[in-house]
Amino acid sequence: MSFQNPVFIPGPTNMPEALRKAVDMPTLDHRSPLFGQILHPALAGVKKVLKSESAEVFVFPSTGTGGWETAITNTLNAGDKILAARNGMFSHRWIDMCQRHGLDVQVVETP
Repeated sequence: MSFQNPVFIPGPTNMPEALRKAVDMPTLDHRSPLFGQILHPALAGVKKVLKSESAEVFVFPSTGTGGWETAITNTLNAGDKILAARNGMFSHRWIDMCQRHGLDVQVVETP
């Protein structure tokens, strides 16, 4: 029986008890041969799901917000103009992050 409280947010999410038990194992050393034996087939599986032979798949250990910041800093420069729709909490965060990176954010207000 699971004693988890339901959460109704984008993340973290509740996991079924069977899944929680399946992942209950010792932490692997990310420099060990065993880690590579697990990681490489997983990355190949992502390529298969994406139906791409040429995609370069990598693991990005971060939150969604960290991914956003990485995307902004690696693709845009201060002063670049972007268009953003303000349509919920995450859009407010996106707009704020873009402004803090010096981008010229053109905001479209949506209901």
